[in-house]
Amino acid sequence: MDYSVDVKRRPARVVDRSGSALDIVVFLHGSSTRPDGFEPLIERLNAEDVAFLPCEIDGGVELLRLDWLAYVEIAGLPPELPDLEDMGAYREALNLDLVSGESFEGELVYLAPPTAARVSDVVNRPEPRFLTLLRRGRTVYLHRHAIYRVHFDAR
Repeated sequence: MDYSVDVKRRPARVVDRSGSALDIVVFLHGSSTRPDGFEPLIERLNAEDVAFLPCEIDGGVELLRLDWLAYVEIAGLPPELPDLEDMGAYREALNLDLVSGESFEGELVYLAPPTAARVSDVVNRPEPRFLTLLRRGRTVYLHRHAIYRVHFDAR
């Protein structure tokens, strides 16, 4: 029986909460509502009904438990960025320390109502599971439970 579906292959790097890294290729499903015909990676990472990320590692198909990942990193800006900007996304420069011991400096990009748009509001919400950080021409999707400390200018 053939279980294959039409997917887009997206190269990425994943790092688990201990700091171990893997180069993977993520399989993204088709989407009739997207210009390129496929779901953005962030939608897959934040989907309520997805616990494991389907991917290719060293030529084999594997499933990675999302709740054990610290972050997923891709080259370039996220394809969903123009949509976020059209919807009035906020951007906040900050530094993050992760439970793995890594530190990141970048720009957090997020949607929030004006009455709850502070960084503290965003990181204290239970959802979404992954937050978007832009850093040095790359996109890092950070699992909120992997964040240990957030530093930012509160002015």
